[in-house]
Amino acid sequence: MKIIYISIIVIAVLITIRVLRWRFASRVERPTTQVLATYGDIQIRTFKPQIYATVTVSWSETTAPSQAFRILAGFIFWGNTSSTKVPMTAPVVTQKKPTSESISMTAPVISQSVWTWLYEVSFLMPDSYTMDTLPIPDDSRISIQQIPQKTRAVVTFDWYTSAERIKKYRNILLTQLEENNITYSGETIVAQYNDPWTPRFMRTNEIRVEVDYVQKSQ
Repeated sequence: MKIIYISIIVIAVLITIRVLRWRFASRVERPTTQVLATYGDIQIRTFKPQIYATVTVSWSETTAPSQAFRILAGFIFWGNTSSTKVPMTAPVVTQKKPTSESISMTAPVISQSVWTWLYEVSFLMPDSYTMDTLPIPDDSRISIQQIPQKTRAVVTFDWYTSAERIKKYRNILLTQLEENNITYSGETIVAQYNDPWTPRFMRTNEIRVEVDYVQKSQ
């Protein structure tokens, strides 16, 4: 009987966590996607055209979002030509950008393997805006980009985005693409759907990569 009670409590806690996660996630706009296929742990999705506000930072993959967040938040919280608040959306995406340029660093010690890469961190702009109607950022470090429709492979995971977990799920994604003979190109993207204050157990993250995929006829 005691085991039954414990099982009921565990199930209730899990259901509560799911409900809380849904309530947190439903507060912000998310990109519109269409699932074309599922292969094991990964999905192939089409992402409709999107507008990104992007800032480039020279830091590590795991710390780049926090470095860029303050800059991008300034833009959406009235730091723009129309002095209006741009609604927050999800996710925040991070993508590695190779560079051969010398990068000035302020940290006293930083390894070559970290600072030879730039990371582009982007906020997705709400669907209600176009390139003509979106306010212009006051901060010149922020660029506005129109991203065309893309087909990407995606693996989803919970909790936090440490370097080890990003590597783990990136390997899952790329391995399953190779096992299914699906060609991918470009750098992988880390997408984080929750703000920094969301408890770890409520977070949703993705690793994405662009693929060459044609939907099979049913």
